[in-house]
Amino acid sequence: MTKVSKNHLKEKQNQPAKQIGHHDKFFKSLYSNPDFALELFRLIFSKEEIKAYNWKQLKPEKDTFPDGSRADLVFSVPLRKKLKTRVKIFILLEHKAKYDIQLFRQLFRYQTLLIEENLNQHGKPMPIIPVVFYHGKRPWKWNLSFQAAFLGKDFLEIPALSRKSMLNFEIRLLDAHDPKLDRVFKDQSFKSRGALYLLREVWSSKADLDFLRRFFGLSQDILGKHDKLILSVIEYLATGYKIKPEIWRKAEAEAVKQGLLKKGGYMDIRKHIEERGHEKGLKKGLREGRQEGRQEVVLNMLQNKLDVSLICKVTGLSEKEINKLKNGS
Repeated sequence: MTKVSKNHLKEKQNQPAKQIGHHDKFFKSLYSNPDFALELFRLIFSKEEIKAYNWKQLKPEKDTFPDGSRADLVFSVPLRKKLKTRVKIFILLEHKAKYDIQLFRQLFRYQTLLIEENLNQHGKPMPIIPVVFYHGKRPWKWNLSFQAAFLGKDFLEIPALSRKSMLNFEIRLLDAHDPKLDRVFKDQSFKSRGALYLLREVWSSKADLDFLRRFFGLSQDILGKHDKLILSVIEYLATGYKIKPEIWRKAEAEAVKQGLLKKGGYMDIRKHIEERGHEKGLKKGLREGRQEGRQEVVLNMLQNKLDVSLICKVTGLSEKEINKLKNGS
């Protein structure tokens, strides 16, 4: 078992919410669509489980919590026999290159927050099924239960302890390395197979023209009918795969000829990158503008002979910073 110190856990708790990476952003933009999310659930749940739920009423739920933390995706779906009962399906997408035991800690905390929220809103808790989509560099080889992963085998084999008396849950896993996904790429009814292909191949495939041809061949349903997703696809290819603009343009022209893309209907990768750079420049300008505006306010306050301690309180600047502005440095 991996040992986790109390100080380490405390540091992790005090850290701000993590920034959304390009893997997470791409996944969320795609699978926030219930139709595509259902495709994943059909790969994860058994045929009996699929029959137990009314998937026509699958819907996204709020994924932010009062403590500022945010899950990747949260869905709810009712049972067929009791439509008033909604089972929360919780999805946490982990994109680390190697296994991290903190995954179980995150899932435990998020489930606790969801239970508390349900109690406040509905007066009763709802069942939660934690689901993990994993596409690390190597296949998943670790335990799926909280007890086995977080407590360890040696601890659980102590005769005086009863597993029934300890908290536990088991995650439902979809491993991108699972051979069963190979059949998905041959199934034209699986609309998000192209995106799944991108997520699975990100660590191993060479980002060349042949790769893009393969992707376009798997993605005609998404690229042809869900125009808003194309920007997410382009951004993911630029960040996750580092596709060069000239390769993208050649592949895009070929896809237009094949009828997979509309000519002029999507943003060129170079233009997209340039616009992103322009956007960053504007944000930087706004930050600098706010700084200049604050400087002008401070100078006006000094001219009106306001007390320096009051200026510090209003602007959030230190006395040293105010003196620098006063002296023009």
